[in-house]
Amino acid sequence: MKKRVADRLPYGHNPNITCYYEYVHGKDTIRPGDKIKIKNLRGAFIFHKWAVNSDLDARWIDCIDSNTGEFRAFHLDKLKGLHRTPKKRIKKAVNA
Repeated sequence: MKKRVADRLPYGHNPNITCYYEYVHGKDTIRPGDKIKIKNLRGAFIFHKWAVNSDLDARWIDCIDSNTGEFRAFHLDKLKGLHRTPKKRIKKAVNA
């Protein structure tokens, strides 16, 4: 079965949905490829885009699970922030 053009273009079939590729969360600007954290879920997700449906007034984030590669979507209120790697602690030398 041949795929239609609307199947290959995400949200291309619905003119009411607008996609954005940068999102400002607090003082951080999230861009495609950045790792983000989602509330109540383990692991990190890779940000892809965020979308707005003007008819339903719905807003969501499209992202990819970094462990399994699944494509997932979450409401904006579930976003926790950027995934930050913990800084390594350096032990101080004690001069005795």
